[in-house]
Amino acid sequence: MADEVESWSALSNVALRKFVDKKISIRLSDNSRKVGWVHAIDPVTRTVVLQEETEESNAKKLTFVLGHAISLVVLEESEGPRPQMADFLGAEKTREFSQDELLKRKGNWSSG
Repeated sequence: MADEVESWSALSNVALRKFVDKKISIRLSDNSRKVGWVHAIDPVTRTVVLQEETEESNAKKLTFVLGHAISLVVLEESEGPRPQMADFLGAEKTREFSQDELLKRKGNWSSG
């Protein structure tokens, strides 16, 4: 059975930690619903960083659900381990540039 939490803003910081790395369903104040894995929760604003599931297996969606908009949180039963967190900030692979390429890029940037 899934755990339901209706008073999200009243939870202690310790209680919030039990949701990290868990699959949850969030009902928002406009009655829309978000489902995904919790990456982090801001203990002050209660904002949830949620990695949403998408139909496309390669698509990644990271959503920030503001704490004041949360009406209900349900801890879902997961069908296995949490999927690997998408690397959104480091998604573009790093490249090595020669000194000439760096100077050329620097010139293009400063003259543009």
